Amino acid sequence: MPLKVIRTKKITTNDYIILKLAKKLLENLKENFISVEAFEGWDGSNVRIVVKEASMDTVKKVIEIIQKVEEEVGKPGLFIPDVVEENMTMENDFSVKFNEQEFEELKKRLKEKLGNTIVSVEAFEGWDGSNVRIVVKEASMDTVKKVIETIQKVEEEVGKPGLFIPDVVEENAIC
Repeated sequence: MPLKVIRTKKITTNDYIILKLAKKLLENLKENFISVEAFEGWDGSNVRIVVKEASMDTVKKVIEIIQKVEEEVGKPGLFIPDVVEENMTMENDFSVKFNEQEFEELKKRLKEKLGNTIVSVEAFEGWDGSNVRIVVKEASMDTVKKVIETIQKVEEEVGKPGLFIPDVVEENAIC
């Protein structure tokens, strides 16, 4: 398999760690691994990992590999990954699209899990890349955690990790 390493700026210590990460990803993901690059994502991500298929299992493997590399170099939390499929590398389009059925399923599940705590669930285009606004009576840590867990379950069931990017707000915080 051909390999290409491109240096675009002055080499930093983190670049050597990214090379180490690339090696581990190649060893573990084999033909599913396409590339890894340092970048600055709108969501705070700082490393993009491109794979042929970004299934939940693949994303979990990537996270595990990152954690091992971070542990080896003594820098936990160094990398915030953006794992994307090769046909989904979006240079200028940062919007993530879901269909109406997926959206309705999320709304249903949130109502089931949080009941009257949910005020509304709306399709939304936020400045930060969020694509769904979830209005709640109180945005406690417990409520937000349940929202995230529900989103992850729906995403896992439809096979689209990262599909919903929530903006969770309290009803009295909306202008």
